Amino acid sequence: MNSRDQHLPKQIVKEVGNLLEELSAAGWIIFDSRYDAAFFGNWCVEVRRADRSIRLIKDRSQYTLDGPTSEELKIAGLWRVFDDLGDFRRSVLSSATLGD
Repeated sequence: MNSRDQHLPKQIVKEVGNLLEELSAAGWIIFDSRYDAAFFGNWCVEVRRADRSIRLIKDRSQYTLDGPTSEELKIAGLWRVFDDLGDFRRSVLSSATLGD
């Protein structure tokens, strides 16, 4: 991970640190992150690569991806809410080259 990663809230690192490391290995750079303990532990991590930006989102214990067009997300099987972090992780990693 890069220098911005040291500012990631520890709760995000604990939950999706491995996913972020794998995205980093694919050339994605963490640009921003937010964590809110007062709202169900919701978080958002924005990653960028070249001119692409995606947001990994946890909202009320469900995971979504935002950033690519809805058509790109539909094609990649990511135009939905994931209840299972493992399913979300596998789907995000298999589509880490969205828009390439």
